[in-house]
Amino acid sequence: MTNGLNIVSELAQANNIEVMNTGGTLRKKSLSFYGSKAEASLNNLRFDKLILGVDGIDIQAGFTTHFEPEANLNRLMCNISKKIIAVTDSSKFDRSNFHIITSFDSIDTLITDSNIPEKYKEYLISKNIELIIVDV
Repeated sequence: MTNGLNIVSELAQANNIEVMNTGGTLRKKSLSFYGSKAEASLNNLRFDKLILGVDGIDIQAGFTTHFEPEANLNRLMCNISKKIIAVTDSSKFDRSNFHIITSFDSIDTLITDSNIPEKYKEYLISKNIELIIVDV
């Protein structure tokens, strides 16, 4: 299940993968769906894992975005998922946007690049969050 049109397009090329989309209103800038129809499509579903992209990560604010409808949908996805895997590049650290998605307490794993600030490495360890560093 995804709210990303680009993800649907990519996964449509793979064999043996069933792809579901939330539907809703398309945000052209990010090629993602949002809104009440997208939220309603998740009402009776539960997921083992959520892969969550974020616009900002701040120790005090947690995981944030600048677009309220996206924050609402992301928050709902977090609430119906057993495991949350946040994925972001290091430029998003120490960036706090207006709308909070979730706190560090909700995150199980964070995947980022090797330029993650040291204070975040230490913080993630203190919160028992798995950190995966990927160099590209």
